[in-house]
Amino acid sequence: MEKIENRLLQFEPIELDDEADLDTEQADQLLTLFTRLAKGQWKTRQKADHAAQKVTDYLDEHSDRVTELKEERADLEDRQEQHQRVLLELMDLFAQLDETARRSDSEPFQSAATTIHERLESITAKIGLERIPAQGESPDSLYHHVVDTTDTSAAVEANTIVEVVRHGYLLRGDVLRKADVIVAK
Repeated sequence: MEKIENRLLQFEPIELDDEADLDTEQADQLLTLFTRLAKGQWKTRQKADHAAQKVTDYLDEHSDRVTELKEERADLEDRQEQHQRVLLELMDLFAQLDETARRSDSEPFQSAATTIHERLESITAKIGLERIPAQGESPDSLYHHVVDTTDTSAAVEANTIVEVVRHGYLLRGDVLRKADVIVAK
């Protein structure tokens, strides 16, 4: 800023009245000054336009990438939800198999169901899927959804889960589905 002020100090102010004329030297100085100012302003404008274009290009390029990343994340979340639904359906299917085996009179069928159940527990443990404990527990709203209450014998404490209607599961510590339970009154 000082350089500009020093340059401007070279030129003496001229007071013009209606009758005064500029001499050639003064007119040349003014013309030179205005020309330099105009060129400087033009160069500054060109640099500003160029910088603005670079910023716009950068934002365009990166906003496209941000949009792509958001779309990829949404796709991954959709796939994760699909996988979680499939896991829950498989777990429900295996629970039905266990229930069927429990009611069956066939020893080989019960044995096969037990073997499948043990292998399933091993596999689910590897991926971090675990059943939420429920039977005999006090209901916890983070893990249990109370679907009904029932009168029970004096041997069962009030506010205790007496039946699991549908098992709940944790996946790597996060609730995948709460357990649907019936609680003693």
